[in-house]
Amino acid sequence: MQNNDSSKEPLQSMMPQTSSLPRRNVFILLLGVGMTLLAGGLGFMLGRHAFVPNGASVQATVGYVMPPTPLFVQTTILPTPIRASPSPSVEEHPVPTATAPARTVSLFEQIVNSYYQSGIEQGDKEKLELSLTLLAEAKTFAPEDAEKWNHLWRTTAFALDALQGSLYLQDKDMGRFLLSNEQGEALVQPIDMSIIGNDLYVIDSGTLYSVTLPGITTGMEQNLVMTAILTPTATIDGFPVKEIVAVDGQNLIGGFYVLDKSNDIFFWDFIDRTWSLHRSQASELSRPDPHFLNIATYADRLYLLDTSRNQIWRYPPSELGAAYLNSDLLWLQPENGPNVTSGIGLAVDGSVFVLKRTGEIDQYAPDLINTFSLDGASGRTHFREWEQTPARPIDIFLTSDDIPLFIADSGRRRVVVLDRRDGSFIRQFIFADNPEFNRLNAIVVRNDVVYMLAGNHLYAYAMPQKDASINLQGVLPPLHVQDWSVDAVTLQDIPPNDPRVPALLAGYQLTIPNSGKVLPDQFVLYPGARRAYRYGVHQGIDFYEQDQDVRMEIGAPVLAAGDGVIIRADIDYHEMSLDEVNALLADAHARHFTPPDTLDKLGGRQVWIDHGNGLITKYEHLNGIADGVVVSAEVEKGQAIGYVGLSGTPDGIEGNFSFPHLHFEMRIGPDHQYYLGQWLTIEDTRRILEALFATELKER
Repeated sequence: MQNNDSSKEPLQSMMPQTSSLPRRNVFILLLGVGMTLLAGGLGFMLGRHAFVPNGASVQATVGYVMPPTPLFVQTTILPTPIRASPSPSVEEHPVPTATAPARTVSLFEQIVNSYYQSGIEQGDKEKLELSLTLLAEAKTFAPEDAEKWNHLWRTTAFALDALQGSLYLQDKDMGRFLLSNEQGEALVQPIDMSIIGNDLYVIDSGTLYSVTLPGITTGMEQNLVMTAILTPTATIDGFPVKEIVAVDGQNLIGGFYVLDKSNDIFFWDFIDRTWSLHRSQASELSRPDPHFLNIATYADRLYLLDTSRNQIWRYPPSELGAAYLNSDLLWLQPENGPNVTSGIGLAVDGSVFVLKRTGEIDQYAPDLINTFSLDGASGRTHFREWEQTPARPIDIFLTSDDIPLFIADSGRRRVVVLDRRDGSFIRQFIFADNPEFNRLNAIVVRNDVVYMLAGNHLYAYAMPQKDASINLQGVLPPLHVQDWSVDAVTLQDIPPNDPRVPALLAGYQLTIPNSGKVLPDQFVLYPGARRAYRYGVHQGIDFYEQDQDVRMEIGAPVLAAGDGVIIRADIDYHEMSLDEVNALLADAHARHFTPPDTLDKLGGRQVWIDHGNGLITKYEHLNGIADGVVVSAEVEKGQAIGYVGLSGTPDGIEGNFSFPHLHFEMRIGPDHQYYLGQWLTIEDTRRILEALFATELKER
């Protein structure tokens, strides 16, 4: 990553004039400067510090709503005294050579400490940067003390990062709640939340839970027992609820909305205490079908992020109509037109902020008026290991009455605070030593408290106020990596949203089932997308030629994703008639869901491979099956097992062969009852697949 922050590279930025000198000469030069300072000013500093009691903390004041310069206001507590030996005096007799290096190193350590103490007392970034420069040289001059120099370097870097807006938070700084159901079982992997009034609403395993939000006690874990209030077995106004993926009611009066994967939207009325269907996907049949990936509320309206039709919809429609953006389908748009097809979240304050999976934030009002980027919040830390970790933006939040814009980034385990007016960096909260924040999925800010849904915990952090103090004493933390133990479990033992699923899948060493090198970029082609034509939810990945840049026409080879045994091969397949497929689709629409037997028939000619320990892969819509592919036959990864077609699809049955494709599906769990991505967001599923296949997306 390109780094333009001079504070990130103190050696180069602070000492360009010494670059041609030997390192020892550089050190001697610095030491001479330090000794001069020591002779003139260090005595005064030591004398003044001698009256400060031991153990006093060093703090500076910052404001989270303030722009980044300056980030502190004043020193509120006196600094810790410097623990240093007296300055060396002139000796009448020569000092033995063996003792000179130790005394020189001791003096050097005093100089470094003086810069550090002065820097944190005065909030002086330049002095802290100079301390880092000296420490970098010390590692070369006195390598035998490398452990000490490294500790001092990480201590100084911690303070400098804090002054520049990067705060490293630990569990002791926050309230921590384990979320569990009424049976006392911990939730598996919550994916979204909303706080409405005094109540917390959380989505996990396709179910909506609620609980009254408790008070916050920092430094300890509390158990929060939640009640299920809407499950996938429920029916509302005759419509079965599918997997719930989003909830929001922050800016509504009298209730809140939830979105399920079939794109049905349900409303809970606080007054009537009833659920109702507010928008049915059956009313939005077109090509391409709208695909609502997320929702937000503002001014008692619901906003819908449609990545398929490149649109944001308002519900109920205003006097300007339901469409918010002045946009069209992406391929009909001008080059600089609105593009929300890679959006994963949105927040509204009158204008609409769309968070893209690339880390860009576009602001529409309704024309595009600003584009921000999380890259602007990078390069503000000396935590090299952390900076080398890819960002993974996951959620966006703003309040209606304050300046900051909050972005959750699970890749770097942080919450970034930007100025919503120009995207400038204000602050970031980093949770480097807590691997659970790699599963950070949602944030809500309420009364200056950031609530974060990470793993199966709710974390609550009270942000420092404008005149509050932050502690500058600490050590740059390690980047702890979650090591999931998978020795005692298999994919047939756990639900599809269990955090151990990716590690278990990695053991199969699967490959993409065609000669392409990339995954598709459209959300609608992934597991969990709506399928309006049959009133259901997609359960696999669709590979089309325009996404793959490989031959995907009728008859192109389909390859086994991994080693395994054939458990289904439709050699004697007979295509349905148009009347038969229309009858199946009419039945699905009458039921408002696709029954399993109908879903199987619509898959056309298929091959299934059992890879063992709870994983099977399905290959659907095939035009034919390769020789030797029969039930019980063993196949190897990359072996041709069939050919691309359109069997089972309305287009294929009608004779329209314009868009042949492969439907590839992964089934896990007991009796392979779950599809990969079930109970997860589509973005979570995409990330799992990207890691599994180690591929890059084809970006449009």
